Amino acid sequence: SRGLGDVYKRQVSNIDLLLVDNLKKELMPNDSITIPETSMDQRAFVSVEGAFNRPGKFGWSEGMKISDILSAERDYLIDFSNETDFEIALLERFDQQTKTYSVLDFSPIDILNDPNSKQNIQLNEFDILYFLPINELDRFLLLEPFVKRLSANNTNGQRLKVFSITGDVKFPGAYPLPSKITLIEAIKIAGGAADTAFLDSIEISRTFSND
Repeated sequence: SRGLGDVYKRQVSNIDLLLVDNLKKELMPNDSITIPETSMDQRAFVSVEGAFNRPGKFGWSEGMKISDILSAERDYLIDFSNETDFEIALLERFDQQTKTYSVLDFSPIDILNDPNSKQNIQLNEFDILYFLPINELDRFLLLEPFVKRLSANNTNGQRLKVFSITGDVKFPGAYPLPSKITLIEAIKIAGGAADTAFLDSIEISRTFSND
């Protein structure tokens, strides 16, 4: 026991949790544990946002594909909820050399059904995957910062990497423009056509640059 005159001293230790023996370290009353965040400079990663049950950062390695962030059991209930749009998802990629953004799209359901599908894109370091919610407000809030980055990044005559869709679709608005996108994929990104949509006549308005 300690007397009233005794002085309590605080001891600080750095522990490497990659060592198994440290995981067995016995704790004492009044211990305080602090786990720091991983810095971008310390470790390569990809990020996952949106309608995904385990959003956040995943360690990246050469040759990694989208399927590598999914559960080993290939059980979609572990990774996704009933708020996930399985038809289409987006990927944000930033080129460190050219300082420009690009957009890719993929089909989560195709990857779940067949990991060898061409939809299972090979990932680059610091890619961001967006699994789209089927709720309009959540979809807008998820993609709004991405759309702003794409719009602000289009300088020096670069082509705008954003498209707008209006009319009788579920979620009209401005969206990231994937490379080689087709009309059907654009409609899927907007949540699909509404039940009352007149699909016999769809208008596409396009602006051409001087070149």
